[in-house]
Amino acid sequence: MTNEDVHPKYSPMLRTAFAGMFANISECMIMHPLDSIKTRFQLVQPGERFGLGVTLKEMWRSGGMSEVYRGVLPAVGMQGPRGVIKFVSN
Repeated sequence: MTNEDVHPKYSPMLRTAFAGMFANISECMIMHPLDSIKTRFQLVQPGERFGLGVTLKEMWRSGGMSEVYRGVLPAVGMQGPRGVIKFVSN
């Protein structure tokens, strides 16, 4: 039984488009918290105490889990179509 027998109504290009969109959105959801932490590191003023633990504690106190994912929607909105274009054009 081939893959075409299981899903004959979906074209390979459509499956590739969805795979690209899912891959880029997944990458964005995984990497965005790390990018938020990196941005906080870059904003530290000279003489301030910083580190991964201190930064995470500060982010958690100021907004909880939503603080880590602040600004993720525009990034997801951009990465979804980008993944489709990137995967379909190859």
